[in-house]
Amino acid sequence: MAWAILAFPETPREFRSGLLRIAFDEIRHMGLYAAHIERLGHCVGAFAVRDWFWERIPACANPASFVATMGLGFESANLEHAASFAARFRLAGDDESAFLQEFIAQDEMAHVRFGAKWFAAFTGPLEFERWRRALPRPLSPMLMKGQPFAREARHHAGFPSDFLDRLEAWLPDTPGF
Repeated sequence: MAWAILAFPETPREFRSGLLRIAFDEIRHMGLYAAHIERLGHCVGAFAVRDWFWERIPACANPASFVATMGLGFESANLEHAASFAARFRLAGDDESAFLQEFIAQDEMAHVRFGAKWFAAFTGPLEFERWRRALPRPLSPMLMKGQPFAREARHHAGFPSDFLDRLEAWLPDTPGF
């Protein structure tokens, strides 16, 4: 979010202020994760991480591409991933980790709504093909959803039903796209 504030200084102040609020949410999330990891006997930085995410974001050439990727892509896929991780944690008997995932997913809902609002402001109504074309290659709808598909959560976050139909059914014509 901080990257987008710097990358797109010409955007409306309301957009940049929203990005800053979301950045503060993400910092708070990281604090919650760090505290939980420490309660489990580990520390942040003890595990290798991949820079896949950071390799993709700079490919967003404009604010519409950024909200397509971040808000309507990564953040909305977190609606599925958080629910999936929460279920796995519960199966393992770790209700505290499950609750943390569900708690953070509530903030993600607002982040997705922000993405939907601003994608429409920058491009017109939220429409699947318009969104798909805004994703920088090699990103595709395949990477922007998890299983099981959180249709109700996504609808509540601002996705129209026809968009969700297309996303849920989407398969690439060409592998990787």
